[in-house]
Amino acid sequence: MNVFAVVFTDPSPQAAEPLLAAFPGAYELVPQTVYLVRSDQLSSDIAQRVGIKTEDRVSRGAVFKLNHAYSGYTSRSLWEWLGD
Repeated sequence: MNVFAVVFTDPSPQAAEPLLAAFPGAYELVPQTVYLVRSDQLSSDIAQRVGIKTEDRVSRGAVFKLNHAYSGYTSRSLWEWLGD
C-alpha cells in the first residue's frame, strides 16, 4: 500500500470532512491542512475522493505520492503510523 500526502491550500474543517470520511485512518500532520493517507489508488483518484479534483470542488490542494524514504525529527506516533 502506498502513502500519500494530501495538502489543502486553504485549511478548513469542510475540506477535511470528505478526506476523513474516505480515509478514516488518515494521519493529520498539520491540522486541517496536511494529511497522510494509505491507498492503492492513483493520486488523481484520491484527489477526487477528497474533493480537490471534482466539478463541485470542496477545496483546493494537491496529492503527493511519497516514496517510502522518510527522515526527520517528529512525534513517535507519526513514525509508528508510517511503519504500519
